[in-house]
Amino acid sequence: MAEPIRCKNCEQELSENAKTCPYCGEKRAVRLSFKRWFFLFFFLTVIYNIAKIDTVFAGSLSSSARKQIAKPLVTIENLTWLESASASTMNADLKIKNASQYTIKDIVISCGYHDKSATEIASNTETINGLIKPNTSKMFKNVNIRVINSQEEKNGCAVSDFELIK
Repeated sequence: MAEPIRCKNCEQELSENAKTCPYCGEKRAVRLSFKRWFFLFFFLTVIYNIAKIDTVFAGSLSSSARKQIAKPLVTIENLTWLESASASTMNADLKIKNASQYTIKDIVISCGYHDKSATEIASNTETINGLIKPNTSKMFKNVNIRVINSQEEKNGCAVSDFELIK
């Protein structure tokens, strides 16, 4: 037969359902049963192992796999064309957002220029040297990025490549 539950403060016998002692008002310490301890331990072990597998998996990805994951997360957040001293080139201020978990460098910007009929009339790439830490944006000022073409109606630029830093 189970031993009766007693109040720690006044030693009076308590009901199994009592949360406080009806005699002295002391709160009853709730003991976790073996079954509850077992399930708590099991749950924490499962969570720990899931986190461990995630870390091992992320660390085992090849450089090209990490780059493929990061590529759609590196974007031009803002591009502002600037007046240039030269009649044949233009510069731009670029804000590049790195929403990936990796530090990146040597960001390649590719631009395409189109005429009224949407035919591409020119394109170029420019490499911007600099580091962008994970989950941050960085402004690059006065980047020489393009040659002016008198037939141009539309243009567009995007991040086309970069290097990952471990």
